[in-house]
Amino acid sequence: MQTARPFFSIAQAIDASVVAEGVELANQARFVETLENASLQGWYVARPMPVAEFEKWMDAPPQPKVSSQ
Repeated sequence: MQTARPFFSIAQAIDASVVAEGVELANQARFVETLENASLQGWYVARPMPVAEFEKWMDAPPQPKVSSQ
């Protein structure tokens, strides 16, 4: 994750949003949650799914798994 920090710093400096792809672990998600203008995507959030299932998931997504503890 330390190798990713400079990229997030550059994005923050130019007020750009960043998507951290491939997030699979809680510590990776917690790292992304500490950053400004960053969101995450990956198996930690949800597995790949067909469009119809995704639409249902978007209507009632599960609560985030990341906590401040």
